[in-house]
Amino acid sequence: MAHPTQDLETRFRKHYVQSEGCWEWQSSVHRNGYGKFNIGGKTMLAHRIAWELAFGNIPDGRYVLHHCDNPRCVRPDHLFLGDDKANVDDMWLKGRGKSGKGTPRLGSRGDRHWKRRMPERVKRGEACSWSKLSEDDVRAIRARYAAGEITQRELADEFNVHVMVINSIILRRSWKHIP
Repeated sequence: MAHPTQDLETRFRKHYVQSEGCWEWQSSVHRNGYGKFNIGGKTMLAHRIAWELAFGNIPDGRYVLHHCDNPRCVRPDHLFLGDDKANVDDMWLKGRGKSGKGTPRLGSRGDRHWKRRMPERVKRGEACSWSKLSEDDVRAIRARYAAGEITQRELADEFNVHVMVINSIILRRSWKHIP
C-alpha cells in the first residue's frame, strides 16, 4: 500500500507547473489570488501545503510568506515562515498595505491589484483576442483627430467601433501603451 503522503504529493503536483521562476498554481484560486487545494473535504491554501510537503508542519501562529510576492507560487524556496509582525511588515514593504480609509501609507503604493503590481502579465492591445483595432489603427485615429480632419463619430463609423472607444483612445484612457 502506498504511503498517504506520497498520494497527496502526487495529487498536489498535478496542479502546478515547475519552471525556473515561480511554480504557478494552475487549479482553483481563492478570491485573494492564493491557490486552493482540497484535502479530505477541507479547503487549504496551496502554498501552505507546498511548505508542509517540503519542510514539515507549520508551527502555530506562523504564516507562510512569499519572497516572490506571487500568491499563486508554490515553489518551496520562494516561501518562508513568519509571525504576524513579519507578515504585516512584508505587506508594507511590498506596497500592498493600506492605512485608514483606503489611503496608502506614506512610502507605500498601497495597491494590491495584480494588474498594477505585475503589469507585464496584462494583455494589451492586439494581444487581446477581442481587440478590433491594431496599434497602427490607434496611431492613425489619434493623428487624424489631432489634425482636425475627422470627428470622433466619423472615426467610429470608419473603424466599426463605438464612439466611446474612439473617445477613450483619444483621451488615452485605453491603449495607453501606444505613444
